[in-house]
Amino acid sequence: MDSIQRGPFFVCFGEICCVLGFLTLKCPLENHGVCGQDSVIQCTLKSSHQHVRVMGLVWRKLGSSFPLISYMGGRLRQTGRFQLLERGWDERNANVSLAVRDTRVADQGLYQCAVLTEYGNAKLIASLRVTAKYRELRVTSIPESNIQEDSTVLMLCTAHGGYPEGTMKWFDQYGTDWTRSAEMQAMEVEEGFFNLTSRFSVWRASSVSPRYRCVLFNGSGAEEDKVEIHLKFSIPVIVVLGSLTSGLLVLTLFQKSECRGPGWYSEVVLLTLDRVCATGPLSKYSIFPLSFH
Repeated sequence: MDSIQRGPFFVCFGEICCVLGFLTLKCPLENHGVCGQDSVIQCTLKSSHQHVRVMGLVWRKLGSSFPLISYMGGRLRQTGRFQLLERGWDERNANVSLAVRDTRVADQGLYQCAVLTEYGNAKLIASLRVTAKYRELRVTSIPESNIQEDSTVLMLCTAHGGYPEGTMKWFDQYGTDWTRSAEMQAMEVEEGFFNLTSRFSVWRASSVSPRYRCVLFNGSGAEEDKVEIHLKFSIPVIVVLGSLTSGLLVLTLFQKSECRGPGWYSEVVLLTLDRVCATGPLSKYSIFPLSFH
């Protein structure tokens, strides 16, 4: 951020503010912090004089009426999580960097550093950008299993506690981007974090292409995480009966017989499994009358 300070011999260029010929305050204009970690805005005083004594120092966040850090008359005042980076700092220390402990989303913003010395004063405004990585990225389907061919399947991709607001994209196993067919919702929750939910429906699901991938991108557009789902389709079990004397093993066979005239008849119950696992529940069956002579 470029600015000009009114007053004799004082000017700022880019990330350097100085009193010409006497004092320089150098700080990066853009700084990055991560939620839950310590963030630092590095600021250093440089002068043409060998020894510079800081007579006054103020760090404040723009928009706030109270200083975060102040040094005046030999007394240093610091506020909670906002401290000078170097512990035991004194007026002869040229490192006036700001440390933000346990960074929060609310700490994002513009910060101003103002320094007064016996050789002049300097002021600079720097920004702090805060990010938080999303967690618990997972994808589920409705229904979760026993999916029928050509049926509609809804997939949900969710992630929690990130900042700033991110995006999600959907891809099939061939790499085709289906994001335009999805609907994403970002909900702001406590402390400014975001929870993301993306809904994607496949209208005619096929066991030929059961794999889909949800990719999470952060607020800067960079890929942060990804997760894959393999849709679980039902597999029908077909029982084929040959000669009764062949001794074939039948998985589940109910037989009811009775004598009727010269011949006898049986009803064979053919069962279709609705789960991939053969030990799962049998939920559907059909009865076909068969004759044996």
